[in-house]
Amino acid sequence: MAGKVISYDELQRMTHEQRRAHFADSVMPDPEHDEDPRVRALFERARGRAQQRLAEREKARSDGE
Repeated sequence: MAGKVISYDELQRMTHEQRRAHFADSVMPDPEHDEDPRVRALFERARGRAQQRLAEREKARSDGE
């Protein structure tokens, strides 16, 4: 059950422990707020590359490409 989209009725039929496990499995880590500074640095570099690509695409569109 955990980790997949389920209906409200299915949630209601779960035990407290099953709902807690389902919730815990659905939580995704956020690299921007990770405790490890190396993970945050990787995230920041990836965000920088993504922003650069978006800026290049916008510039290409404004140049008529």
